[in-house]
Formats: sequence, structure tokens, C-alpha cells
Amino acid sequence: MRELIRKDQDRQQLRSLLLAGAASAPMAQVDDAYFESLRERVRGAARTAGKTRGKS
Repeated sequence: MRELIRKDQDRQQLRSLLLAGAASAPMAQVDDAYFESLRERVRGAARTAGKTRGKS
């Protein structure tokens, strides 16, 4: 039962974030450079997470 409640809360939070994002004004031009910068951020976060996990 707790798992169902948690999943519903997660779903509601995601819906709220999506609606807020859809209602907000664009802040940056969305082009190839924008998506490449996002990829680099994700790669950097993955490298950092991998280093952190290896220190256990």
C-alpha cells in the first residue's frame, strides 16, 4: 500500500513539474549547442557518480 502511495505522489510531483515547465517562458534557445551542453552535464554527473560509488 505504501508503495502505491509513493508512486502516486511521485506521479503527482512529476505532473506538477511538467505543468510548471510548460507554463514558463523559454529561457534559452534550444538548438544543437543547447542539447550538447545538456549531454556534457549528464556525462559529468555520471563520471562524478561513478567516482563516488567507487570510494565505498
